[in-house]
Amino acid sequence: MSFIKSSIKVSVIVPVYNTEKYLVQCLDSLVNQTLKEIEIICVNDGSTDGSLVILNQYAKQDKRIKIINKDNGGPSSARNLGINLAKGEYLTFVDSDDWVETSMCQLAYNKATYGKVDLVLFNMFFANGGKIQRINFTGCAKFKKTIVYQDIKGLVLNRRISVYARLYKTNFLRERQIFFSEGLLYEDGPFMMEVLLQASSINVLHKNLYYHRKGSVGSIMSSSHATYQIFDIFKVARIIKEKLQKLGKYQEFMKEFFIFKVCHFGVWFWRCSWNMKPKFLWKILREL
Repeated sequence: MSFIKSSIKVSVIVPVYNTEKYLVQCLDSLVNQTLKEIEIICVNDGSTDGSLVILNQYAKQDKRIKIINKDNGGPSSARNLGINLAKGEYLTFVDSDDWVETSMCQLAYNKATYGKVDLVLFNMFFANGGKIQRINFTGCAKFKKTIVYQDIKGLVLNRRISVYARLYKTNFLRERQIFFSEGLLYEDGPFMMEVLLQASSINVLHKNLYYHRKGSVGSIMSSSHATYQIFDIFKVARIIKEKLQKLGKYQEFMKEFFIFKVCHFGVWFWRCSWNMKPKFLWKILREL
């Protein structure tokens, strides 16, 4: 077990891979946080563009920025490294092509320490070109108190659940050994499922504080439909089943797990390229 004793309240973990076009906006939103007791862990995941140059420029101006250089291994490996290195009482993930409200860390931290919860859920915006869409958690609006997963059971395997717009207690993740499955796309699902099922207490912050940029150029998710990486969704489904069984929750979530598979398999069947559809359909029939 790793018990954190630090003056750092929040560690912001930023996986960075070839996002020089958006990185300045992301970093500006972080260095200007109203909560000053933060660290910004930028994991440069083998970028080949000018991202590292931008990171170095910002690190010279703000000592809270820590740059970790590593070979490309994907966002999961970058986030796992950040979890292990984080010195903050709580941590959060920000993609390097996204940005956040400057009050995000302060408001989320205040909500976390009020009740000393393991997890804070807050809302986000989807940014698609010049359009900003407000995204709220369906079913969460009524909660003004500390909750557990049974209160939001329908969200545990929800197709839209993501790892950002969350604040996690760092020791909670480490003590429960909750990390990302590396080398796969769609890594959010198994991670968030474990977090939600094992968190002893959850607070919901009814504010939109995170801006997620959809379909940015160079995004792994925006191009995965044209590669065989899209078949990772079947591996993810098996990982989720194994984790549910390990936690003794499989019977409780059989219905939700079936809905998860139908939704994900269907979405990615229509998104995959035509030459892959026969094999993808065959895999669906086998998995369902």
